[in-house]
Amino acid sequence: MFNINKIVTVLCMLTKELGRLDKGKVCKLLYYIHLIEYGRFVSGDCYYKLPMGPIPTRILDILNDKEMLFPEEQEYLNKYLSISKDKKKYIECKREPDYTELSMSEKKVIKRVIKEYGHYSFPKLVDISHNEPAYIKAKPQEELSIYDMISDLPNDKKREVVEILKSQKETEKILSNL
Repeated sequence: MFNINKIVTVLCMLTKELGRLDKGKVCKLLYYIHLIEYGRFVSGDCYYKLPMGPIPTRILDILNDKEMLFPEEQEYLNKYLSISKDKKKYIECKREPDYTELSMSEKKVIKRVIKEYGHYSFPKLVDISHNEPAYIKAKPQEELSIYDMISDLPNDKKREVVEILKSQKETEKILSNL
């Protein structure tokens, strides 16, 4: 489920650690922040195969135009983040966010991604992401398959993630019928 408060917190963590970031690098880092090993994504966004690699489409739309958010979501984003108006859309954290928006496992993954990928330039991250199995298998402009995204996990972990995802889908169906 998409949660703007959580996204803002992730973006603040990234920019507090790495400094001002442009939207391209943010989108690449978000791809690697997904919590596939826990059967969910931090962002709650869908990733699509675009020429510059896998992109979280809703987040990219918001970075390009905050007006896409509901007024209360815009207010929350504006309270914590500054997004430049130029084409690159540089993002900076204005104040400490509410870190309780993130679980311990999410914070752990974000810190790992910062350490592993934070030092790479956007062009290098594009190159790296073009070699991801999910990106390779997807057709242009197509959503990346969750099953392809977990293809590198050990078989026992894959089964665990699939079970978690199935149970989440069943829960969503039950809730939608209430």
